[in-house]
Amino acid sequence: MATTYQVRIGKKIIGSVDRENKVYAKQVDIKKHLYRNLDAWGIDAEFFKNELLPENYRIRLFEKQEQRVYETDARTIEEKGTWYHFKTAEVDYGAQIFLPRQYWT
Repeated sequence: MATTYQVRIGKKIIGSVDRENKVYAKQVDIKKHLYRNLDAWGIDAEFFKNELLPENYRIRLFEKQEQRVYETDARTIEEKGTWYHFKTAEVDYGAQIFLPRQYWT
């Protein structure tokens, strides 16, 4: 049985999970995904609470523009993160938890 699989929310792929090594990885684009008000990266709240936090997964982001890897763990995100729910008349992005870049390695 494969231990790595893609994570989807609806039709959108939001990253991949490696169950054996307890790593969640995704690609981000600083221009599109960085929440500038907090200088923070975000993760879908439901997926975070249900999948990543219980086993304290490592979270690894690859930022395409800077060609940089950001890494932390789920407990750090829970302790230092901020929850937001972004919704417009056209799009509901769902609840997310954001961790400022200063807490990523």
